[in-house]
Amino acid sequence: MPNAALPMTFFVYSQRVPYGGISFVDSITLDVCDSHRIRQHKVFKEIAQRGKRSTGWFYGFKLHLTINDRGEILSFYLTAGNVDDRNPKVMGHLTKDMFGKLFAGKSYISQKLFGNL
Repeated sequence: MPNAALPMTFFVYSQRVPYGGISFVDSITLDVCDSHRIRQHKVFKEIAQRGKRSTGWFYGFKLHLTINDRGEILSFYLTAGNVDDRNPKVMGHLTKDMFGKLFAGKSYISQKLFGNL
């Protein structure tokens, strides 16, 4: 899997489409292992983190995606599980050079981000 990460990243970036119109941003958790087995897990020990979602705690990563109204990927950002959705660095990367309307879930709402967007 480590050998496939770089070619996969280049492929996904080559499939991106230009910004514009209506966009949606959301995140999904990528669980590395069950929360009860965190101490035994060794593969992503240094980079995966414990985070909280609406259904409870998890251990792994978050994939943040921006898509357009046709379901095409505009931008993505992979973070550790403990990174907040409202993080300015994450939102800055997801909305860079974007124009038009952006729709997001309630977890992305904060006063600072509202001012920036």
